[in-house]
Amino acid sequence: MNILVNLVSDQTIPNVLVTYSIRERFSIDRLFFISTNYMNKKNKVKHIVNTLSELGINVDYEILTLTNEYSLYDIYKDLSYLSERYKNAQFFVNLTCGTKIMFFVTHEFFKSLGSKFFYLPEWKKNSIINLSVFDADEEIPINLKLSAKNYLSGYGITLENYNSLPNYINRALERKNITLKLYNNYPQTKQMLSELFEQIKTNGYKIKQKKILLTFELSNLNDIQKSILKSYGFTIKGSSVSASLDKYDIEYLTGGWFEEYVFITLYEMKNEGIIDDVVLKMQTLVSNLAVHNELDVAFTKDNKLFIVECKSLDPDDEINKNALYKIQSFKDRTNIGANVKGFYVTTSSAIFDNHSNDVKLHLKNRAKLYNTEIIHLDGSKNLKEIILPYIN
Repeated sequence: MNILVNLVSDQTIPNVLVTYSIRERFSIDRLFFISTNYMNKKNKVKHIVNTLSELGINVDYEILTLTNEYSLYDIYKDLSYLSERYKNAQFFVNLTCGTKIMFFVTHEFFKSLGSKFFYLPEWKKNSIINLSVFDADEEIPINLKLSAKNYLSGYGITLENYNSLPNYINRALERKNITLKLYNNYPQTKQMLSELFEQIKTNGYKIKQKKILLTFELSNLNDIQKSILKSYGFTIKGSSVSASLDKYDIEYLTGGWFEEYVFITLYEMKNEGIIDDVVLKMQTLVSNLAVHNELDVAFTKDNKLFIVECKSLDPDDEINKNALYKIQSFKDRTNIGANVKGFYVTTSSAIFDNHSNDVKLHLKNRAKLYNTEIIHLDGSKNLKEIILPYIN
């Protein structure tokens, strides 16, 4: 019998990647997770196993809960259970996670059994190091590209609106031309978008599923603005414009268009093979905490997750700070790891210092602390060119 042993800690994705990659190569029959009471309370093994199941891997597994993870003697004694119960087994040991003490004792124990050892360092994108053979040719390739759903599943995060995501994508692609017009002509469309936003906000239109006829008063409409409004189905009579709109139209006209612009850019990068997956408007639930969050855009590349918060028009300093905080709050509350990178993409000129024309120092410092990049777009900048260096 071939048994793969995984050390369990807060970071679950390395165990998913290693298990997926070496299971078939070494004909693994059973998984063993060396865990702690604290990790068991957080259901870490359950999240790993559920993600593997999503990926089509269903293998018998057991959890060995350490008596005292801070005692070398107790850990060694607990591990003896494995060698006594499975005397003729070949052990394959993944040392990527767990504490340093768990790493050290587990390595010493299984070394005496002639086991093979594997390690996936953070800087490795596509292969796992075989610690048993000091030869680059013996590295194990990772033939897996996690989707955003898979990645979040590894941390016990479910997508509440998973079945609705294709609808969001289809709507974004259907109005792609309008979205690109709005962005590429942003200096000319900004005033119109601002007036629409204020009137919708002031009048307190109830967002409904069913379309209702709404009329707005817009000043000094230029040809580009009129062209965009007509493309969206508006009727124009002087300064009065009207259209039948539903909740999705209202969301689009009050900022959703900018989220869709960011999504469309990343969607095209996915089609070019630059990134692996991208989703729009994810509503997430952390199962063990009943914590709900919404992400404007999220994408994956080389089994790493990136999250994007978007703000159009000119949100003030407080809103900009809150946008950065929202990114960090999601990472903290879901415990998905500090290496998840965030992007705050905005058209707001309020992020700049009036004297230096650089991003305000307090925003820059906060973004750095949160492992987040601030990206300013004004209609003339190419998001793909800006974002590429950060994800490569």
